[in-house]
Amino acid sequence: MNLIISGDSTIGHALSNYWRDRKIPFHASSRSMVNASEKGLLIDLAKKDTFRNLNDYQSAVLCAGVSNMLSCENNPSKTRFINVTGTITLMTKLIKKGTHIIFLSTNAVLDGKYPNQKPDATRNPINEYGRQKAEVEVFIDNLSNACILRLAKVIHPGLTLFKKWEQSLSNGQPIFAFKDMTLSPVNIDDVINKIDRLVKDKATGIFQLSGGTDKSYYKFAQEFAKRKGYPSNLVKKDSWVNKLQFTPPKYTSLLNV
Repeated sequence: MNLIISGDSTIGHALSNYWRDRKIPFHASSRSMVNASEKGLLIDLAKKDTFRNLNDYQSAVLCAGVSNMLSCENNPSKTRFINVTGTITLMTKLIKKGTHIIFLSTNAVLDGKYPNQKPDATRNPINEYGRQKAEVEVFIDNLSNACILRLAKVIHPGLTLFKKWEQSLSNGQPIFAFKDMTLSPVNIDDVINKIDRLVKDKATGIFQLSGGTDKSYYKFAQEFAKRKGYPSNLVKKDSWVNKLQFTPPKYTSLLNV
């Protein structure tokens, strides 16, 4: 039996569907009491008392936490308690039960000075979200039954950004995208396949998954508009300077392993 923490997350929900379709036994946790009755388990990283009655699991995929970079910048203590303290406490309990851990991390643990950074590149996060993820990675470095999967921007049809762009474009309104902020998008289906393989292999070490190249959000928005059949001149250049309260990396691509 495997465990997904949390089934409420985008990746957790997709992984739940993948395993359910293939009749792979699993529990998917929720931090909502209502959803927990459906998903099978209540786990809230902010509430350690929800870690008490854990079953024995072969593998646990940790895809819960605060992933909004702005929230991490504005509320570092609160988000650190969830992303670092809560995560490490839960991991420790699972490890004592012999559970294999797959921790979903981010390209933000690296400084992004160069494209296609390797797994053994020195951790050097430049924003709070990256610092929190890097702290958990350091903890995992000392574990013998765990692996890290670093992900670049994960895209899927229900992505909020896509919905906003589509709504504006369909109304003939312009969208503004950063010309100086990049992404190296990876499809959620590829992420799920990678996680499934890591679980089956009981993998250890650091793995990475991103798109092949970096492109600006402006370029990506132009491609999005063209693919949806909207005029590309509705896509306007913008800059992240004085718009974001955190520093984005210059490059987000990773060497896939």
